[in-house]
Amino acid sequence: MTKEHSSMIFANDRGLVEETAVLLNRLTEHEGATRDYFVHHSSINKSEREYVEKILKAANKPKSVVCTATLELGIDIGGMDMVIQIDSTL
Repeated sequence: MTKEHSSMIFANDRGLVEETAVLLNRLTEHEGATRDYFVHHSSINKSEREYVEKILKAANKPKSVVCTATLELGIDIGGMDMVIQIDSTL
């Protein structure tokens, strides 16, 4: 579903972010795709977070990021096609 779209995939905690990104990257490897699902959360080194933000903003093809609310803090990453919430709390 996110294969041809830029997407932000929100999870409620860092562990779920990491697990989801690993799973999605493994699935795309099996399909022969070179698509990466990036990770963004507060426990990642600042320079790594900034790198992901730069990649997302400059993407000339769809890119996706699995993240916590860290990307809701007014960080400019350009346009995204879809937003997905995993295990949202009600």
